[in-house]
Amino acid sequence: MSVIYQADVYTQEDEVIDTLEVGGDDGSLPEIDMGPDTAREELEQLARDDYGSEVYIGSVRVKGSTA
Repeated sequence: MSVIYQADVYTQEDEVIDTLEVGGDDGSLPEIDMGPDTAREELEQLARDDYGSEVYIGSVRVKGSTA
């Protein structure tokens, strides 16, 4: 079972512009087992890659899990 984490992406004006997800297992790759700290790092990197260095993410939460 692999946990799916998500976090909202905010602008400097505190507006939510997206919700990103990491983790999970769709069966096509080896299962990725990550904890909340690793998930935060991954989500922060995704947010910067997609929206630039001026955005930040909110709290990381568990969306669900895959079996």
